[in-house]
Amino acid sequence: MSHPTVTPGPAPNLVADTICRTAELGLSIDNAADAGNVTHLYCHPVTFDLNCPGCGYACRVRDHVERRLTDLPIVGHPSLLHVRVPRLACGNDDCPVTVFRASIPQAAEDRQSVTHRVTRWILQRMAIDGMSVKACARALG
Repeated sequence: MSHPTVTPGPAPNLVADTICRTAELGLSIDNAADAGNVTHLYCHPVTFDLNCPGCGYACRVRDHVERRLTDLPIVGHPSLLHVRVPRLACGNDDCPVTVFRASIPQAAEDRQSVTHRVTRWILQRMAIDGMSVKACARALG
C-alpha cells in the first residue's frame, strides 16, 4: 500500500498549472476545490517584485492576503482564482508608502477582479460571436 507524500512548502504542480494555464499568468496552483458549478483554484505568484512602488527600496514581507480573480471557464465551468499575495512593508521613513500589496501584473492589474485573458475573452465573445453581456457574465459565473 502506497503512502501519500507531504511536502513542507508549496511545491509547483506543473501538470495542473499547464492544464489550467495558470503558468502563463505567473501563478502556481496549491490546491483546488469544486463547489457545484464553480471551480476554485488556490494559487500563489511564482515571482513578485519586492521593491516599494513609492521609493524603490527593497521591502520585507509583512503577511499575506487573498485576492480573488475570475478566470476563464474550465471545461465549461466558471473558475475563481484565490491568489495568496504577499503584503510588503517599506522600511524607508521618508517614503509615503508604508504597507502595500505586491502586484501581479502578469495575471491582472491592481484593483481588477478579472484576469487579462478574461477581458480578452469577453471582448472576443461579444465582438466575434455576438454573445450578449448577460451570456458572458453567466459563463463566467
